[in-house]
Formats: sequence, C-alpha cells, structure tokens
Amino acid sequence: MAFKKKSKEEEQKQESNPQTDLDLELLAKETKDLKDERIKELESKLKEYEKKEEQFREELNKKFLETIQKKSDEAALLIKSKEEEIEQKYSSKLEEQKRYLYESQLTELVNIVSRLEDVLNVEPSSEEVKKYLFGFKMFLTQFESLFDSFNISKIVPETGQEFDSEIMESLETETVEEIQRNKILKVFSKGYKLNERVIKLAQVKVGV
Repeated sequence: MAFKKKSKEEEQKQESNPQTDLDLELLAKETKDLKDERIKELESKLKEYEKKEEQFREELNKKFLETIQKKSDEAALLIKSKEEEIEQKYSSKLEEQKRYLYESQLTELVNIVSRLEDVLNVEPSSEEVKKYLFGFKMFLTQFESLFDSFNISKIVPETGQEFDSEIMESLETETVEEIQRNKILKVFSKGYKLNERVIKLAQVKVGV
C-alpha cells in the first residue's frame, strides 16, 4: 500500500500544540498588562512631577514677591526718612532765618541805643541838658521793651572779670601786675545779643 506524502502545511498543523498557543496568548496579555501598568505608573509620576513643579514655581514666585515687597517697604522707609531729614533741615534753616530776619536793622538800632547810653552816662552841665537827658531816658526805656520783644539781651561785663574775646573787644590796654593780666579794668559800653548771636561786642579796657 502506498503512503501519500504530507504537505508542509499539514505537517505544521500537526505540530501545532493547543497548550503552547494558550501560553503564548497569556504571555502576550501579561506583557500588554505590564506595559499598560507601566504607562499608568509613568503617567502618574509625570503628573506628580508636574504638580511639584507647579508648587515649586508658586513658592518661588511667592518668595520673589515677598522679596520685592520687602525691598519696596525698605525703599519707602528710606524715602520717608530722607524726606523728613530734608524737611527738618530746611525747617531749621527757615527758623534760623526767621530768628535773624531783622538782624541788620536791629544791630543798627542797638548801636544808636549804645550811643544814647554813652550820652546818658555824661554828667549834665546844666538844667537844660538835664531835661534832655531825662527825655532820652524815657526813649531808652521804650527801646529796652522793644529789645525784649525781639529777644535782644545785654552783655554787661564787670571790672575784674576775665576778658572774653567772644563777647568783648578791647579798646584800650594797660600794663598791669600779673594778677590783673587779661582782666577787665574798665567798661566803656555794653554788648548785645540777638538770641544766641552777638550783634555788638562789649567795649572794655584790658590789663596786659
């Protein structure tokens, strides 16, 4: 009896094992599941990283804004401080100018009063002169009231007092013993101050 030779296709079909096919299917499914799971895991991590990145940016922006705000506040305080400093400086200058606004006119008036005091210190030679001097004294009293209103004060040196070039000028000198050196021997006229500023030096004679 003659045997018919099997075709190649028939041989492959005969060699095919159902169990092997099932294993292959399971392996393919497991591989797909693993891939899907891995993809989901990567997607989850990516979202987590994106979230962290967003939080980091927000924190960075927050810190940046806080720094900007801090610097802005510091700048505002510095500007305010400078403004107050400038205001105080010019306010002081303005006050100083107001205090000495009429210095030249008052200095001239002080010199007139000083000459008037010199006249009043002279012993009157007649009744007529005495009457004039009495009238001058009345004027002098009025001037003194005016000086008080402008905060003008007198500098009144005394004999024996130490000579002070800040408030006095020496019109005459006299050679004296050591104990009297640089001491006032005689007062010729008073000095005057406008507030704290000397506008007329007291005139004296000093021992040298």
